[in-house]
Amino acid sequence: MLRFTPWLLAVSFLGCDTCAGCWEPEFPIDPDDPVIGDTDPPEDTAETAPPFDTAPPPPCDVPETEPNDEMDQANALPLEQVACGGFTQEGDGEWLVFPGENAEWIRVEVDAASMGSAADVSFSIMSLESFAVTVISGTMYWEDPWLVFPALGDSEYHLYLSERSGQYGDDHEWEVLVSEDKAPVEWTVAEVENNDVAANAQTLEAGESVLGVISEPGDYDWYHIPVPDTGEKISWEITVEAYTSGSPLASRITLYDEQIVGADMDDVDWLDTTFADEDAHDRDPRIEFQSDGAANWYLVIKNPTTSGSDRGSPFHWYTITIENDAD
Repeated sequence: MLRFTPWLLAVSFLGCDTCAGCWEPEFPIDPDDPVIGDTDPPEDTAETAPPFDTAPPPPCDVPETEPNDEMDQANALPLEQVACGGFTQEGDGEWLVFPGENAEWIRVEVDAASMGSAADVSFSIMSLESFAVTVISGTMYWEDPWLVFPALGDSEYHLYLSERSGQYGDDHEWEVLVSEDKAPVEWTVAEVENNDVAANAQTLEAGESVLGVISEPGDYDWYHIPVPDTGEKISWEITVEAYTSGSPLASRITLYDEQIVGADMDDVDWLDTTFADEDAHDRDPRIEFQSDGAANWYLVIKNPTTSGSDRGSPFHWYTITIENDAD
């Protein structure tokens, strides 16, 4: 005998095929559920992912861009960044331009021989605003040329690199870094211009140091050194600092007594003289001399030769320091 329970009769009466088709329980849906609440389709990562860069990294901050053989093709070089390139063909030269408007002192460093390159680099630096130019030859340095100079207040400077002997090839690479620098020297007074003759010499006392410039080829700067009468001998030292601290100036200094005032240098004997020795490690001259009574000395500083843009320019700075052992 079949027995029908009340709920089975009800299902049969309503004509449902299965219980699942008639009764669907409802559950609360959490929109924050990571599975149930996220109804957006997944992103296609192949389309949204950034492309992978397979190119090799650049060799430096500012790789050389050809052509840059003319000044108006100069590659822009920001301060504190390294430019690099090579002398790859006959007559190859490289122009760069860098800012200097807000700098006080600027350092230019070339690397070639020091990093194993076959290049013998020289460079010229010029300012179109101050009409200043100088040539820094690689022959004046142990390896690679460099320069430190007080900024002229110009907005930009142009730099021209060349291979001194005209050689070229894949092994003639170079690098250049231009950066702001601190003053490499100290001084107490600045040169007062119009001191080109002994009669207009600027006075320097013992213990003072002057910052000056051989501003053009043939420029002579004169200084008057008063010597006191102390009743005993005094040892004096007159020291130039320039070349060894980054100036292109390799100078000569000559000391005269007061007979030089109003006279021709060829007609008066000097007390002492010395100049930069190209074969010496320290190419800044120094004079040591003694006094035994009151006197007026006159010191002149100049380039040993007077021709060529590398013999005088606003980049050719120096300091002269006067010291003695008097109490």
